[in-house]
Amino acid sequence: MVEADRSAGATVAVVAARWGFAHQGRCAADHRAAYGVAPSATLNR
Repeated sequence: MVEADRSAGATVAVVAARWGFAHQGRCAADHRAAYGVAPSATLNR
């Protein structure tokens, strides 16, 4: 998420799909468990 470029259209859904997550909620839960924050918080940095 940190290296995703929002100006190029990156969204949490796009990044999740790129990494093989079929369900955005599963990606969010795994990200929160690993990093302690929601993926949107990381993408917005």
